[in-house]
Amino acid sequence: MAEELKSVKLSTPWIPYVSNVTADYVTDASQVAELLKQQVSSPVQFTQSIERMIADGVDTFIEISSFVRKIDRNVKVYNIEKPEDLDRVMEELAC
Repeated sequence: MAEELKSVKLSTPWIPYVSNVTADYVTDASQVAELLKQQVSSPVQFTQSIERMIADGVDTFIEISSFVRKIDRNVKVYNIEKPEDLDRVMEELAC
């Protein structure tokens, strides 16, 4: 993955995201490649990442797994299993 990332131009995220590696927000493009490399070769902090976002006021999640509800049943979760599901979620969220 490290070799592939060398040929990819990464831009500064226009929306900060929480890295599963650190459970911290990423706002700088220079961090992205290293964090992606670590994510596939290191333990991740998924629970801590979700808890961090909830503590910061995030109350709605779109996911392709079903882990968020196990962490906090009070947040709204949309599960995406097939392309049509994404269309439905986008409509419901008026995106």
